[in-house]
Amino acid sequence: MKRLFVGVFFMVVAVQSVVADSVRIETLAGDGQPLANAALLIESKKVSVRVPEASAVVDQVDKQFTPTVSAVEPGTDVVFPNSDNIRHHVYSFSEAKNFELKLYSDKEKPSVNFDKAGIVTLGCNIHDQIVAYVLVSDATMLL
Repeated sequence: MKRLFVGVFFMVVAVQSVVADSVRIETLAGDGQPLANAALLIESKKVSVRVPEASAVVDQVDKQFTPTVSAVEPGTDVVFPNSDNIRHHVYSFSEAKNFELKLYSDKEKPSVNFDKAGIVTLGCNIHDQIVAYVLVSDATMLL
């Protein structure tokens, strides 16, 4: 049985000051090609009060999580619909969020509140090849 390895890349970039209306940042692999499934954190010394998004979605389509990488702020509910016609069992043993959504079908849309910063690795207890990541941070995030 072949094992699928999914690499995820998280990067923090330090920029002292930028005077521009917009900044374009590309994440490239060592071979110069665009890097898939990457998240970029931009930390700001300015204090801002932001309300987390009400929810984000990590779906299951064709026995894969979609998207593979998500970025949310602490306090965001992540909804886990199941667009497959089979049952899934989503879990995480990550320090930032430990949870388990036991076998459920396409009729249910359970959600989990991601209240602690960190990287959360998601898996399916039934389908080992299903892996995704949720980056929980209060820094400005770009995907």
